[in-house]
Amino acid sequence: MGFWDTVFDLGKKALSEGTKQTKDVGNRLSKLKRKSDSELLKLVKDSSWASTVESKDRSIARQILKSRGYTDEQLRK
Repeated sequence: MGFWDTVFDLGKKALSEGTKQTKDVGNRLSKLKRKSDSELLKLVKDSSWASTVESKDRSIARQILKSRGYTDEQLRK
């Protein structure tokens, strides 16, 4: 396999992985947008060690709440 074939294959793999991650975030966003503020706040503020909330979900929930008018200070309390 030549150099450019290798570069092309690596590019395809990177694009495929990026597409998967974009779809994943989109799916998480649409799922979390349907939740109420109180449900999202619970996700954001649940800092217990055994929490099953993934960091991606927590980050997306924070962004949704910010777009709904919450401040960083309100999300920290």
